[in-house]
Amino acid sequence: MLNNADYIDWCLQLGLAEITRATITAARSRNPTRRVGGGRQNVSGRYPSRKMGVTIQFESHRVELPFVQEMEHDPAVLEYYDQPPSIPLAYPTASGRRLSVMHTPDYFVLRHDSAGWVECKTEGDLEKLAIKSPHRYVRDDVGNWRCPPGEAHASALGLDYRVWSSTRVNWKLQRNLQFLDDYLRYDSESTALNVLGDVNFEKANFPAAAEAYRQSLAFGPSQKAIAARYATSLAASVSAQAAAAHYSEWSRSAAPAAPDLDWFVVEEVGLQLLAGEAAPAKTFEQILAKSENADAPLIQARLGWWYYRANNAETAAELIAYGQEIRPA
Repeated sequence: MLNNADYIDWCLQLGLAEITRATITAARSRNPTRRVGGGRQNVSGRYPSRKMGVTIQFESHRVELPFVQEMEHDPAVLEYYDQPPSIPLAYPTASGRRLSVMHTPDYFVLRHDSAGWVECKTEGDLEKLAIKSPHRYVRDDVGNWRCPPGEAHASALGLDYRVWSSTRVNWKLQRNLQFLDDYLRYDSESTALNVLGDVNFEKANFPAAAEAYRQSLAFGPSQKAIAARYATSLAASVSAQAAAAHYSEWSRSAAPAAPDLDWFVVEEVGLQLLAGEAAPAKTFEQILAKSENADAPLIQARLGWWYYRANNAETAAELIAYGQEIRPA
């Protein structure tokens, strides 16, 4: 993240106009315009950014979180901010009527040689929006998505506006970035807490084990094995409702990296299943059935274990058998 002197030097190097500098300064100095929330098939959260020194919001673990991961590790990116101040967009509707709206892009990014807004969307959503608002979202001759009214507003300020589609997510790169994150975040204190948790777990002191695992996850939120032990310890420590609430509270404040996020979601829906909430587990089961994640069969088997804990042996057997059939141990 740039200090004040570096920021001033950067503005001078790019020859930014006063109004442009004011626009960028507003994006850098204000809190996020809104708090994001997930949908039925999306998981929102906060990414603990080392580059920015704060947590960065993401609304979708399949689009925005991968984008955030790339921004975090891209050496060309100096800073990035979530939910920047809203900007005006003006464009004709499909029927030709002139429309003016205020729009909050997902991110504002400062690079070595440029700056501007970024909107992240799934390919499917963009295709639907291009039909509904053909003058707001268009695909250019080389297949890239663009937002002409966003570009018009940005170019008047010497900035850019980019649309980031889910087709740009490189999942192999995401796995490598997660490994790098884990390497940078883990330390000896996290390892000691894991050992302490394991010792307490073996001694059946599940409340103490849960507390140790929770503290360890504060250092390394992407530890999927520790998250599983944390969920299991919670289930053995408190009521099912309280266990689900505690895990959900942690998962909302943490940000495991895609594509391993499903390993963390399965623990949350499993605890909810124990608490009598079957709908999240059923929805997640359907998502896994269509998932291209190579670990999906193993995650289904883990979900089967939670069904077994919830006294649904039939569904448990089906999921575990399917996981072994697709990806035998």
